[in-house]
Amino acid sequence: MRRPGVHFKAAANDSTDLSICDWRGGGKRVQLIVDSAPRAQLRYYNQLSEQLQFYNQDPKRRPYKIKHVGDDSAYGGAGAWWTRTKGQLVAYADARILRIRAPTRHAAVQVARLAFRRLSEPGR
Repeated sequence: MRRPGVHFKAAANDSTDLSICDWRGGGKRVQLIVDSAPRAQLRYYNQLSEQLQFYNQDPKRRPYKIKHVGDDSAYGGAGAWWTRTKGQLVAYADARILRIRAPTRHAAVQVARLAFRRLSEPGR
């Protein structure tokens, strides 16, 4: 389905472990980064721990855990977390980390759920 004002552009990437999707239109932007490098679950936990260590006292910059998006049995107690000031959701499941920048948390959650569902389909 095509929407007026929304465009897609392919760009080369030399990484074998990162895929980046960028959607723009109507003054909005959504970016999805799929990270499939080794030890994703441990890296996810380390990133969450570091965010908590430095920004736990700042309500705008601290990470807020979100359940039912990624693998909630991952280290850290939730499969995803949201940072308001960055407008970024970080989620882990199926040995992958997703980083999604979106205008709202709700939009980022929707993109994450859809991406995990599509990535787990046969042949992906």
